[in-house]
Amino acid sequence: MKTGSAGYALDLTTPVRFVATELEKAGPAGPAPTVQAMTAAYRHLPGDLNRVMIHEGAASEYDARRWLIRRALAELGDQVAEDGDGWRLAVPFEALRFRGRKLYRTVAEDADDEQRAIRAAYRGLADERAFGVTVVGGRGATRQAQLTLHPLARAIPQMTEDEFAELAADVKAHGVKVPVEVMGSQVIDGRHRVAVAEALRVPVRLRDFEGTEDEARHHIVSMNVRRRHLNTAQRGLIVIEVFLPEAEAEAEARREAGRVRGGQEHALPPTGGRASRGKTAAEDAADRSMGLANTRTVERMTPVRDAPRTKERIRRGEIPTASQARREALAETGAAGSEPADVPATQPMSAYRLLGMALGKVRSAEDAIRRGDLGKARAGSSDQVTDGDLLARVGEIRQALDGLEKLLDRDEGHGTAQASADV
Repeated sequence: MKTGSAGYALDLTTPVRFVATELEKAGPAGPAPTVQAMTAAYRHLPGDLNRVMIHEGAASEYDARRWLIRRALAELGDQVAEDGDGWRLAVPFEALRFRGRKLYRTVAEDADDEQRAIRAAYRGLADERAFGVTVVGGRGATRQAQLTLHPLARAIPQMTEDEFAELAADVKAHGVKVPVEVMGSQVIDGRHRVAVAEALRVPVRLRDFEGTEDEARHHIVSMNVRRRHLNTAQRGLIVIEVFLPEAEAEAEARREAGRVRGGQEHALPPTGGRASRGKTAAEDAADRSMGLANTRTVERMTPVRDAPRTKERIRRGEIPTASQARREALAETGAAGSEPADVPATQPMSAYRLLGMALGKVRSAEDAIRRGDLGKARAGSSDQVTDGDLLARVGEIRQALDGLEKLLDRDEGHGTAQASADV
């Protein structure tokens, strides 16, 4: 580690080794590597990048990496030379020295380095950062691009780290096959592909989304939500982050217009309350979400907006229901005692809805078996569940279904409504 000019710890050995290796790989006859190309390919410790951003005024992680590349070239001094827009070694690699010490090559194919890059890319999806990728255009021409994630896309829960690792393995073997959709330089569909492409230095193709912001919102929901299994709280979180703010703004505008027409000031209803006319903001947001969440879910989850820890737990799938999300959010914000007494009690669910939920759980169990996530035999046990344990549980479910079918067939002549009431 080296102390920089501003008095902060900074590792310069790594960027110097990287630059020297890139220049050697290019050789005397190949295209001279540019600062831009080396910046796009370079990876560095997040802590160092943050220090460069703070002390050197870099606006983003990409700018911090570029600063490190330029600093590395300066550290190599007359051992490197400019060649047009690029750089070349002025001495053989074996003769290179950095502060009196011999330089060793950076091994780009190092499996540990690759896995670290993949993990860093996954963590970067949760941050407001830019991803540097190589973009393939017409006739195979390439360029470097900095892509950020559209705020609406960032509201969608990420895939799990294991799923991300599987995607990375597929991209490493076959490349990025599906173009990434963008509005300008913002990704609206394909954020995981972009992150993997940056980590593995794999090129991507871009497809421009031609539509309005509202059309982009619906497109993001269609592409990122419908094809994934999200629980009630996750879907509700998307609605309160993506659809509710605009619905509230329009409700406020309607109330303001009503005040002006009335010629006098009136107390505004609380957030989510009914506007001077039309729907409540919660009703409007639920309608805009195309069925992601109903009005009650939106109303119950409104406190989650002020509870960042609860949000993250919802995104990770640790909080499945809107009611639990509300309780957790109120506890986090210290407003647990402010719950209104007239909140309607949860209505008992019908047999039909319970069966639908059971079907969803069976499908989730099938997905877990495919992943190999069999779990433990019982809480606190170290014994792994066996195939026999699973078959026994499936047998119990079959017996329960047999009993249910007999119950529904029992009064066949009287229809299923009475039978359903008896379940």
